[in-house]
Amino acid sequence: MNCTLRGRPWRLALLAVALVAAAGCRRGAVEQPGAPPSEAGGQTVSLLVLQGPGGSTLALVPVFIGGQGPFAFALDTGASHSVIDKDLAEQLDLPATGPAVEMTGVVTTTEAHQVRVGTWRVGDVELPGRTLVALTLSEPDRRVKLRGLLGSDVLSRFGAVTVDYDNRRLTLRSRP
Repeated sequence: MNCTLRGRPWRLALLAVALVAAAGCRRGAVEQPGAPPSEAGGQTVSLLVLQGPGGSTLALVPVFIGGQGPFAFALDTGASHSVIDKDLAEQLDLPATGPAVEMTGVVTTTEAHQVRVGTWRVGDVELPGRTLVALTLSEPDRRVKLRGLLGSDVLSRFGAVTVDYDNRRLTLRSRP
């Protein structure tokens, strides 16, 4: 499922280390996960790929938290911290952990709270509990609501992460 972005800026600094959001998608929702084991021993997750002007792309993955979801999280291997939308964290009643932290992005610095996520998964791939940064995220589109960002702090626990844009699949392989 692809959609074309029109009219509004494509790249937006969100705050944590160069976070990316999309703007103006004509249609779309996070596809239901299908996480069959792949031939290479990994698990696959369906992606929603948004294509923007000039060939820019954004991949969204379905994230489930505490049995609720799916929530559209942007896949961002360049972000050192995973982020959850502050409103979603409040909606899910995620517990705050520790003091607020200062987050610096491309164009601004802000104070952010940290929340603890216990049971969660991307598609059918279970993730260990962890602390996420809770920030107010821009809404890229009324039909595809960006609810978070899956960064390298989560993705680096896997031995290999493969993004197949043509087939709209994310493959996560365990470490040997």
